[in-house]
Amino acid sequence: MAEEQGVEYNADAVSADQFYAIGRLEAQLPLTMVGSISLAQCDTLVLINALTQQLAEWSGLRALDTIVAISSGSQDGVDYNGPAYYSGSVREANIEDTSQVYSKAIEHATANGLDHITLEINRLVPLYSKPVEE
Repeated sequence: MAEEQGVEYNADAVSADQFYAIGRLEAQLPLTMVGSISLAQCDTLVLINALTQQLAEWSGLRALDTIVAISSGSQDGVDYNGPAYYSGSVREANIEDTSQVYSKAIEHATANGLDHITLEINRLVPLYSKPVEE
């Protein structure tokens, strides 16, 4: 396979025992840390490119997580379905559109006295097969 977006596919690195699953997670991002994250675009995905160690420890986010939605107005697991709730899907959005939704969620949270926004992410999780015991 040829190079794609500057990353070379290495067929030798792929093991027959290697499988992947996609995990869906929600992470709260405090407004005080919204500048602690950088994004990168890879085809139709926007990935978390880098984040501070403090944010990673606090939120559980990791580099290479894929952002699929951004919202504000969810506190303590309760979603508000009125004017105090904002949600934007960024699935297959480019980095500019994702940045706009990110900014709107921050503005919404600030205007409504909230202390965080929520990122819905997909994470590629490696799975390993267990050797069969005889």
